[in-house]
Amino acid sequence: KAIETMQEENIVRARRVFAGSAAMICGVLVALMILFGRIVGRQLVRSHDQLEAEVKKRTHELEETNRRITVSENKYRSLVEGTGEVIFTLDPSFAFTSVNGAAKTALRMTPQKLKGMNLFELIHEGSGGESVSGAIIAESLAQCRAECRPFHFNAALKTAGLIEAVNFDITIEFLGESGCEEIMGRAVPATGDRISG
Repeated sequence: KAIETMQEENIVRARRVFAGSAAMICGVLVALMILFGRIVGRQLVRSHDQLEAEVKKRTHELEETNRRITVSENKYRSLVEGTGEVIFTLDPSFAFTSVNGAAKTALRMTPQKLKGMNLFELIHEGSGGESVSGAIIAESLAQCRAECRPFHFNAALKTAGLIEAVNFDITIEFLGESGCEEIMGRAVPATGDRISG
């Protein structure tokens, strides 16, 4: 009986020690989890604040860049549309992709009618010695494009509704950061002095 009593007391004591140890371990784990949760929470809040500040900064920069682009486009549009020179862009096959409003006055054609038309379709052949022929212009343009340099020439261009072609001083430039893929040009009605020159 003494041994059984002692054994029961040992079992009760072992259960109490186990329960106490388990409670203590659980308490330490809970405390560690709370501590870790607070640290992670603070880092998350800090990261969120940094990201939010970065997003605000980038949004402001983007809005400022968009505003500058809009101002630049308006200036460009005002300059291009306000000039008396015919300003145009061409695709790689020398077809018009855009033309300013001066084409209505100078060529008697709307920009919409010129879009898609090839530059060489406008060059009037057989205008005597005053104009360079289309074949020579095409050859020179190919060479200037290969060398990425501008090309200036005088040519008689066909105009809608007029019997005679009109002489223009034309400048073609090849632009682009990675090569000469952008083609831009301008045409100014040639004066008598320019033709004789």
